[in-house]
Amino acid sequence: MEYQTIDIKIDNSGKVFLEVSGAKGKQCLAFTKDLEKTLGTVEKRDLKPEFNDEGENEENYLSSNL
Repeated sequence: MEYQTIDIKIDNSGKVFLEVSGAKGKQCLAFTKDLEKTLGTVEKRDLKPEFNDEGENEENYLSSNL
């Protein structure tokens, strides 16, 4: 069984950064959807090239305001 994880970091200004590991393709967006909705508006989403590859594990990055 493969695990999906979300690493949550909060900087000094209160900005939240989410890093998804173990999700494939666009699964990371579904994986963080409820969390993003709770935290606020997504300011920026940085996606790795692997985001478009449904068959590979990936780490995608996104950030949102609290």
